[in-house]
Amino acid sequence: MDSALLDPNTPRKVGDIVGNTDMWTSLEQKIVNKSCPHLVICGPSGVGKTTFVRCALLNKGYCVLTHNCIADSGLRDVRDAIRSFARGGIDGRGNHRWIILEHADSLTADTQAFLRRLLETASGSTRFIFEVRESGALSEPILSRSLLCTVDSPSVLEIRYELLRRTNHTVSMEDAERIAIESCGNVRIAIHQALVVWKAHVGGYKVGIGIDTINDIWSKKPDDTTSDEYGKWACESIQTLRKQGADPRIFLRSKMASNSLALRVLSQWNRPGGASSRSLWLHAVCGETS
Repeated sequence: MDSALLDPNTPRKVGDIVGNTDMWTSLEQKIVNKSCPHLVICGPSGVGKTTFVRCALLNKGYCVLTHNCIADSGLRDVRDAIRSFARGGIDGRGNHRWIILEHADSLTADTQAFLRRLLETASGSTRFIFEVRESGALSEPILSRSLLCTVDSPSVLEIRYELLRRTNHTVSMEDAERIAIESCGNVRIAIHQALVVWKAHVGGYKVGIGIDTINDIWSKKPDDTTSDEYGKWACESIQTLRKQGADPRIFLRSKMASNSLALRVLSQWNRPGGASSRSLWLHAVCGETS
C-alpha cells in the first residue's frame, strides 16, 4: 500500500500527510535546520508516524537506521549495529544521522537504559525517533531527553478527502464517507478498504482489485467451512489477491465487516511478528487455528 506501484498517490512530501499538518511541518523544519532534538512520536496506528519518517528523512537521503522493536524488544541482534551507527559522525552535508525505533513502547527496561546512554554520548551526531502508541511505556530518562509529539487521529472529513485524492476521485462520495467513518481515524485501514472499490491502471499496472473481483472470489466459497476444499479456497484467494497487489485484509473487511471475530483477527494481523496470513485467515473464516 505504501509503494508507488500499489498506491501511486501515496504521500511523497510531509505536506501530503493527512492530519496534524502544523506539527509535521514544524518537525520537518527543525530537521532541515539541524535543530531537531530526539523525538518521541506518540499516536495510534495509521495516523502517519511512519509516513512522516519516510517523507522527511528517507525520501531526502538522510542516513537512517530503522528497526522494528516488537520482534526484538531487547535489541539483542542490533545493539552493536546501533552503537556503531550512532557513533559514525554527521554526514557530508552536516546532517544528523537518524535511528528510528518503531514500536519502541515494547522495549525492555535494560534496553532503554542502553539507549539512554547513547542519547547522551552520541547526541552530537545522531538523533533518535521513538515511535510509540503509549508514551508511558518509555522510561523517564528517555522522555526527559526527547521532544514528545502526540499525534491525533485525523477527522472523518480529512480521511474522506484523502481517500478521494488517493483514488483520483473514482470512489464515490458515499463510499468515501462510509469508509472514513468505519476506519475510526486509522488512515491505513481506510486506504485498505478503499482498494476494494477502486480499480485503475497506472503506468501499465493494475492498481486495486475492484469489487467485481471480490464478489467473484466470494461466490466460489464452499459451504462446508470444515472441508479441505474450504482451506484450499482460502489459500488460493490469498494468492489471487496478492498477485493483484491487494491486501487480503480488505477481503475480510468487505465481506465480514459485521463479524466480530474477523475484526478481532484483523486487528491482530496488523501487529508485526504476528501469526501467518494463512493461519489468521483460516481462524477468521473457518474458526480454525492453523
